[in-house]
Amino acid sequence: MQFRILGSLSVVGNGSVAALGPPKQRALLAILLTRVGEVVPLEQLIELLWGAAAPRTADHSIQIYVSDLRRAFEPLGGSDRLVTRAPGYVLDVDPDSVDAWKFERLVKEGTRLLEAGDQDAGRTTVREALGLWNGPPLSDFPYEEFAQPVVRRLTEERLTAVEAYAAASLDAGRITEALELLTAAVQDDPLRERARELLMLALYRSGRHADALRSFHALRTQLTEEFGVDPSPSIRALYGRILAHDPSLGKGSLAAPNVRVSLACEGAGVGGDRLGVERGFDRAVSDFSLVPRKENVELSASYRDWSVVLRDLSEQAPALIVSLNFLAMDAIAQEHPGTHYMVFDHVGAEPNVSYVHFHEREASFLAGTAAALTSQTGIVGFIGGWDAIPIWGFLAGYEAGARATNGGVRLLTAYAAEWPKADGFIDLDRNEALARQMFADGADVILAASGPAGMGIVSAAAALSGSMGRQLWVIGVDTDWYEDLSHNLGIISPRAWRAHVLTSVRKRFDLAVYEALQTVAAGDRPPPVKAYGLRSGFVDISYEGGFLDDVRPLIEDQRRRIVSGQLRVPCLPSDHVEVARVHLAHTGVTLDDWLDQGCQPWRVSMGAVVEQAR
Repeated sequence: MQFRILGSLSVVGNGSVAALGPPKQRALLAILLTRVGEVVPLEQLIELLWGAAAPRTADHSIQIYVSDLRRAFEPLGGSDRLVTRAPGYVLDVDPDSVDAWKFERLVKEGTRLLEAGDQDAGRTTVREALGLWNGPPLSDFPYEEFAQPVVRRLTEERLTAVEAYAAASLDAGRITEALELLTAAVQDDPLRERARELLMLALYRSGRHADALRSFHALRTQLTEEFGVDPSPSIRALYGRILAHDPSLGKGSLAAPNVRVSLACEGAGVGGDRLGVERGFDRAVSDFSLVPRKENVELSASYRDWSVVLRDLSEQAPALIVSLNFLAMDAIAQEHPGTHYMVFDHVGAEPNVSYVHFHEREASFLAGTAAALTSQTGIVGFIGGWDAIPIWGFLAGYEAGARATNGGVRLLTAYAAEWPKADGFIDLDRNEALARQMFADGADVILAASGPAGMGIVSAAAALSGSMGRQLWVIGVDTDWYEDLSHNLGIISPRAWRAHVLTSVRKRFDLAVYEALQTVAAGDRPPPVKAYGLRSGFVDISYEGGFLDDVRPLIEDQRRRIVSGQLRVPCLPSDHVEVARVHLAHTGVTLDDWLDQGCQPWRVSMGAVVEQAR
């Protein structure tokens, strides 16, 4: 049997099309198809199908639906595929027999081939994936709650696949094909900047220079009018190159090849920064035909280990080294003045280092707004990896946003480790224990500013929601936890934790790295210090999951106030002023200077401090 949800729901096999019955029965099958191989409890099926309006006979109705579906599958040779398994039902089929699952597998395989340089095989595979679509996913269920997150995820993945295929087609000189796909993609999502950027390039290469410029102006006008922000630096740079008729835009990718770049990162599965940085690095390498080198270092690596890796990379004299860790960075930059480096959440004074940081407090303000609007108890929580400057921005914004939304909200705070020990960012058990206590004390939303160990907080929310009789929520940091935390140090399945990820405070490491590599590919150097806020789009919150759809207009109103300067988000929590003064004194910086300089995350190299804490 073959199952189709990329369009209207249908089941085919043995030359026949199954008669799937009435709407609720079809919806039951659709739910199971989005969770192939997973036992869906009866209670959850009732909630998804009827919500609060479930009839007393709902469980019996589901039994009838299951029986009728098995009967419908019988001519197709699959009556035994819909299995009763406590505490509910499971659709036991090969995932590749479901078009959506096959689509996702083919996209991953095609993307891997494209990144490995096998353009023909990669394009063929991605084209096969796109060919599985016959319309909007789950189009029979446009207003059903169970369908919304699936539709959003699949639609996003399709647009990403279109962008990858179009970029490869442009590289292969298939401009007409790319132009058709990108025009449709921009119509579907006019604010999608990667698709817009590729469309501008395709228009330029087809000789439609004026149309390429008009496309940029349309994007800029819509962003300015709706959100008060400018297009990203990447697309603004392309606009400038089109105006100048840059000869390098005439063929190949968006930049000249043979520029060498390197990435030093911690071992796989250690947090959103790694995921974002590597994603941006890989995309830029592909788009700008850069020559990459990656080196992984274990999460527990010492100061010396990082020094060895960075020195080895520096000896090769690449155009840029992106490092996920600031250990030894300044000292090695002094030894290699001809090499340029990029590092996050650290501020130094070396002229050949780009120090990048994010105003996460601005996005945390929006997260605090979301928490206060969502909380049913009036109590929200915050758990940090440690009580120090890198975490204070998250707490300051979160506290300010929550109190601006609900002056009576109560805020509980806890830290998983004492400064400067970094255990709080890797100890899942400690984070889970703190979250369990916080939920027991009445909190129903917790912001988890403890890196990969925040998975323990999600675990607590998933485990306790049922027994506490209320929905428990977690707000992630750094990356979009709804989509990405399954790559982390997870101890529960994505299907279990997604229902508890309210939103995430996103620091777009991917966009920052991409922008830096684009600059390097064009023959320039990134600026010495770069700070990103809400206005840039490099700091934001996530709306994946659809849990904030009802209150999104209120959150977006606060965004507009921040971006316009009407609302200034504090750098410090209300009770941390004196603590910050003492903390900064140890680094030789006064509190007033630190505030005047925009609340930068670090003022001295932290290598010795971290080593001392080991």
